[in-house]
Amino acid sequence: MSIRFRQLKYFLKVVETGGFTRAAESLNVAQPALSQQIAKLEIELGAPLLIRTPTGAVPTEGGHILYRCGQQILQQLDIARAEIKASSESPSGHVSIGMPGSVSLIATVPILSTIRETLPNVVAEIREADNDQLSEMLLNGRLDIALLNNQGAFKGIQAETILRERMFLIFKADPPFDIPQTSPVTLQELSKVPLILPSASAPKRQLIEALFRSSDLPLNLVAETSAISTTVSAVLAGLGAAILPWSAAASGLAKGDLAALAIEQPRFSRPISLCTSQAHPSSAAALATAKAVKQVICKLIDEGVWKEIERFAETSAPR
Repeated sequence: MSIRFRQLKYFLKVVETGGFTRAAESLNVAQPALSQQIAKLEIELGAPLLIRTPTGAVPTEGGHILYRCGQQILQQLDIARAEIKASSESPSGHVSIGMPGSVSLIATVPILSTIRETLPNVVAEIREADNDQLSEMLLNGRLDIALLNNQGAFKGIQAETILRERMFLIFKADPPFDIPQTSPVTLQELSKVPLILPSASAPKRQLIEALFRSSDLPLNLVAETSAISTTVSAVLAGLGAAILPWSAAASGLAKGDLAALAIEQPRFSRPISLCTSQAHPSSAAALATAKAVKQVICKLIDEGVWKEIERFAETSAPR
């Protein structure tokens, strides 16, 4: 079998434009020449790929398969070209990085500063969203890199766990409601605290509800919000307490506006993983950016800026 890249490119363009005439105009080639290349491609594969209609052309079942695989083949070729060019140059291009709100609060500025200093030809974009949204964007190719938690639930994502972050009961200093006087807080004590939690569909909310149900304890829910900044603002206003990682409340804790108690029985924690899509190969710029992100996180941990975490050995910053 001998399929040429030109044939594949022509076929993809016919599918994308919906017809031979439009594809030929877009590619600036004669329509008979384009049709001839598609015919040769069908002969090589031994199956029809397109069905001609009065308004254009539509792919057959085999055509759909080739279109999906062909996109990946040409994308990999483009990346190979870019990496060959970048082998003698500084990586360049646009790299989108997704992260949940709590991680963004502590890591965005150091990451952007480091990329600007060490990768001057890379334009980094930080996109903040919840875990489900980030994973969907990563799978759809709208993100190059994402820092995710609960990554095991998502197929098609390659993940490297880089740390595990402990969760705390976060509340306003001198709150207008009763708070346990000793740390760590048990689940039974936690059931008496008014809580501000994520929406019912959030993984953390589902975990918390399951723990309370299994212990036959009531959940004192007073408000729901999935935005970290809104949650922290509500906690600062004394509307309730929240179960958050240290990073989400770092500023308020440092100023003394917020207080934190560890939670035990069970101990709440979440993994944070550096993730990429298995279906979308990473560019040279994305690979260099991912390395920089890991180094920044290690530095934040080593300098005590990012507290109450367990760092995995393979993320040790270079000396």
